[in-house]
Amino acid sequence: MNQVNLEKIINNFKKYHKRKIKNLSLIQKAYVYAVLKHGKQQRKSGDLYISHPLEVAYIVSSIGMDETSIAAALLHDVVEDTNSSTEEIEANFGKNVSKLVDGLTKLKRSSAERTERSFLKLATVFCEEDQRVMVIKFADRLHNMRTLDGIKNEQKREKIAKDTIEVFAPFAEKLGIRDISEELFDLSLKYYDNKNYNIILKHLFGIKNELRPHLEKAVSEIKKILLKNNLKFEIFTKFKSTYEIYKEIAGNERLGVEDIMKFIDKLYNFFTVDIVTKNLNEVYKTVFI
Repeated sequence: MNQVNLEKIINNFKKYHKRKIKNLSLIQKAYVYAVLKHGKQQRKSGDLYISHPLEVAYIVSSIGMDETSIAAALLHDVVEDTNSSTEEIEANFGKNVSKLVDGLTKLKRSSAERTERSFLKLATVFCEEDQRVMVIKFADRLHNMRTLDGIKNEQKREKIAKDTIEVFAPFAEKLGIRDISEELFDLSLKYYDNKNYNIILKHLFGIKNELRPHLEKAVSEIKKILLKNNLKFEIFTKFKSTYEIYKEIAGNERLGVEDIMKFIDKLYNFFTVDIVTKNLNEVYKTVFI
């Protein structure tokens, strides 16, 4: 996997927003500060710790967050894990960034020290004040789940996966952050129920390969029809995730491998096709073509 750097984060931002970064110096300054503060700190995987905030900032930039959010993502662990302080963050980066970093620091402490109920209560408060805190927190959890193999303690991995599948992923789903919530569900299932995860994943891989040419052909035909009618649109396709299938068989714990494969084969809604148009009027035109 290619390492994320500042240039990739900036390019990702431009790709999503289709504009230049208005406050590039803020992000550059946050990056330099994070590098200096984390120094030679390492993650449990042995990677330099700075790789983590870089990855979190990249995820944040991928879902259309603003410059302040990217700066806060780069700085999200400096108060908790270095000799930095919220006051120092505010003095260097302003109140908007410091409020996000302070919220993320409190969330990190609450998830480590408090009950699930207390964490959710605090998270709800931050959602009411500024949802960006939770979006960055979900990006933080997503990268931690992507690198969970770096934690050698199996019980700790299972605990993190359980918290993710029961708390973080459903919360992200409720906020409508679908890309992050779906990956959180899938990654946590890998550790939460590894046996069924692998059965579903392997069988689903074959089904996707079989259906992909048909999906591409269908999308191509849809595009021709919409273009013929002078409509401006975007088409998004998505295959059903491993976790979505797992939920459908979750009430059948006694199913064996062959039974699960037969159950999956009976499903019919393996993918969705979403058409996004310019306005509501064109939605109706699309529906009645």
